[in-house]
Amino acid sequence: MSLATRTRHLLGAIAIATTLAATATAAPTTQDQSGWYEDALVRFHEGDYRGALIQLKNVLQENPTNLSARILLGRTYLLLGSPTDAEKELQTAIRMGADDELTIGNLAQALLQQHRYKEVLAKILPGNRSARIEAAVMGARATAYYELYRYDDAKQDFQTAHELTPRDPVPLLGIARVLVRQSAYDEAARYVDQAAALAPEHPDVWYVRGEIYKIRNERSAAIQSFSRAIDLVPNHFPARIARATVLMQENRSAEALEDLRHVRKFDRLDAQAAYFMALALAREGDVRGARDALGEADLIIRNTEPGFVRSHAPTMLVAGMVSYARGRHDEAQLYLSDYVKLVPNHVGALRLLSSILLKKQDTKNAVELLERMLRLEPDNWRAHALMGAAKM
Repeated sequence: MSLATRTRHLLGAIAIATTLAATATAAPTTQDQSGWYEDALVRFHEGDYRGALIQLKNVLQENPTNLSARILLGRTYLLLGSPTDAEKELQTAIRMGADDELTIGNLAQALLQQHRYKEVLAKILPGNRSARIEAAVMGARATAYYELYRYDDAKQDFQTAHELTPRDPVPLLGIARVLVRQSAYDEAARYVDQAAALAPEHPDVWYVRGEIYKIRNERSAAIQSFSRAIDLVPNHFPARIARATVLMQENRSAEALEDLRHVRKFDRLDAQAAYFMALALAREGDVRGARDALGEADLIIRNTEPGFVRSHAPTMLVAGMVSYARGRHDEAQLYLSDYVKLVPNHVGALRLLSSILLKKQDTKNAVELLERMLRLEPDNWRAHALMGAAKM
């Protein structure tokens, strides 16, 4: 082969290699991005949220202005339990001009999941939107009012949401939850029945019904209701924690531990799950495990912003129980005293606080709490025992 021929072959090879390299490093086409988004959408609706997340990030890496992908990424983060990331993506979409109807409902949920209830009331405002979106807004505001113990406002907004979407069971269940807090259990049960007539397989129908059974001390029915909610949504953490507490009352601590371990597998920062795990482990004779779990619960509380602990009743109650278990009775008294001001009819909190007051010889205030407890549960033997001790 002549030098000229070899040169032509070499130049041809170089040209082919250059073309291949250019093809390999070229930016994805619009068709590629469309394919990624469509795949993400399919994965999202099939419940493969992590798969959807990867595809949506691919789209936005190549085209950060893709509003549809940005909004869907916010919704995906929300369902993956990352409300701060969801809020960031949704706020970005809003700044880019996304339609309010496509973002406000999910933004409200992101704020609620971060327990930023006052911000919900300040930023998520009623407007001239479709009935479905406006109902979501009113439901979010009602939930914020509920968490801030403004029960009349909560009921009013849940009622408005119900009127906007009369076939949706969620506002009815919201009203039931408010009534449970107000100790109106029969009325709450009627609202749950109305919600069940609309959506008998909605998991929160069974969860709220279980809470009512639990308060009424109908343990078997409570366990069955919580179990149904968990069958429908295996990661229904409130139902798992609630079922665990009832199982412990039934001396079924080993079963309770299964629920608590499931919750802690996904959320190591749930102080309530850590505390109840300590109780269950102690009942199973695992003293070291119980001590470690109690220490974790204490650490979680101490690393939580104090203002939040003081304003979020469930966390406040756990803080009081953990402090009591760790022997810090003055601290426990402060938490529990604040808690019963917000939730005056919680029998467990009343009993624990009254026992602390009796140890401090504050008989007068202890008796007042025990009398309230006995009005709620006349046959509560623990209350009678404490009342006998107080009178002696």
